[in-house]
Amino acid sequence: MKPDPMVNDIASLIADSSRSVMLMSLLGGQRTAGELAKVACIKPQTATFHLSKMVAAGIIEKTIYGRYSYFKLANEDVAKLLELLMKLSKSPKIKSLSQSIHSEALRKARLCYDHIAGTLGVKFTDALLRFNYIELENDIFYITKLGINKLIELKIMSCRFKNIRELRGIKCYDWSEKKYHISGRLGQVITSGLIELGWIKKSLINRELEITKDGKQNFYKYFEIEF
Repeated sequence: MKPDPMVNDIASLIADSSRSVMLMSLLGGQRTAGELAKVACIKPQTATFHLSKMVAAGIIEKTIYGRYSYFKLANEDVAKLLELLMKLSKSPKIKSLSQSIHSEALRKARLCYDHIAGTLGVKFTDALLRFNYIELENDIFYITKLGINKLIELKIMSCRFKNIRELRGIKCYDWSEKKYHISGRLGQVITSGLIELGWIKKSLINRELEITKDGKQNFYKYFEIEF
């Protein structure tokens, strides 16, 4: 009989405050060691030490581009684990105006690995269901023929996805909204399309998403989502 996996190794890595801050930042996409050091308010050498430990543990990956090293979460399972921990954790006390602004921005719209979360993620999922652009079967989101045609028309999706039934999404629990949004391949494709269209804009240092002026107009015009 094989022993159970030793979860304490991964748990101890995530439990460190500096490492947890950096991991949360990586939910918004890849970052350099310098960017992560700034986010965690630690020295670059200290950040490099922490990042090396997480790379060795397999929860993040390192890629070198020229002179710079970029880090990202190893896979979606790590992202789901972080989101689950946030669901189970108490919200921190807000001690300043900047913290309040950051907290509200995260709840409004953020990246959850490679898809949209927060109020925008939940509202957009609800709108796609309401307009019959997607349907939910056994916790899996499938895009409908009507949905494919509409998202291609709006240039949110490329024509190469037409008639592909395998393009599906997974229910992902949203810790701030206490509801579900779309993750998986469908969530990633939609998010990439909205970023390319300029409806939403990624932050350079964290996972907040800015809903642009065009985004606000088009979310309301085409999906009756108001901000």
